[in-house]
Amino acid sequence: MKENQYEHKTPGLGIPVPGDNDCIWPDVEMRKWTIIENLLMGASRATPNCLFKEGSMSVKPDGDKFKAVMVAAGGDPSAEGLTGGNYFLAPSTLEWTGLEAGNSYLLYLVGSQATILDPSQVRPASSTTGLGSSRAVLVAAVSLRGETVLDMRPKGKVIAGKMGLHMSDSENPHGEILRQSVLEAGKLSVGGDEVKLPQVMELKSGGKNGVVLEAKAPVKFALAQGCAFGVGEISVGYHGSDSKVEKPECFVVYNAGNEGVPIRVIIFF
Repeated sequence: MKENQYEHKTPGLGIPVPGDNDCIWPDVEMRKWTIIENLLMGASRATPNCLFKEGSMSVKPDGDKFKAVMVAAGGDPSAEGLTGGNYFLAPSTLEWTGLEAGNSYLLYLVGSQATILDPSQVRPASSTTGLGSSRAVLVAAVSLRGETVLDMRPKGKVIAGKMGLHMSDSENPHGEILRQSVLEAGKLSVGGDEVKLPQVMELKSGGKNGVVLEAKAPVKFALAQGCAFGVGEISVGYHGSDSKVEKPECFVVYNAGNEGVPIRVIIFF
């Protein structure tokens, strides 16, 4: 039996496990449970590289160059998140130095194997083209081409909350900007108003007597067009302005020409 070691360890991460004749070593236990805690903290966020919280950031002259500085503010840390799936809690001040005028930079935090034992072990890194590291967390972008421009929401930056909060919070659960290749929704609201896709209907013209149709929802506007010659001028009557229309979901299509001519209508809700 060796001091400060256990006989066994897990095959994947090498987490120490005591054997039959081992003593319990507090420093080994602290190392073991720190690893486990960090893994649990990471698993509760469900994404390998992201920010949970961030402080305030500014860009300042630094001799003949510039530096970006992020500091803890308002009770938030300078930066908290995941790097390579490991939880990190950065020091209260972070600095990206050596930024040269005339360039644009992407600013990252990069973790290492040490991060799993010490969540403060992340280092600032900058790149003009982007980092391919699996442990790099995008924080910001800065342009030093003329006027200094700091972008705290560059494309590719991921901000995620805790999984429990994510499931219970419907306000910006994926951050302020959502980029989604395909979105399927049963209901969509914009500015408090429900958005419905237009409906297309076809009918045979009824002439001056008109044809009453019923749509799937209250009709705001209908646009009708004849599909053959002879239909003449077409007009539409709506609920509240035409006595033939008894419900908001209904409307009536009149035409000045022949009856029985195909007409196609697109209805907006």
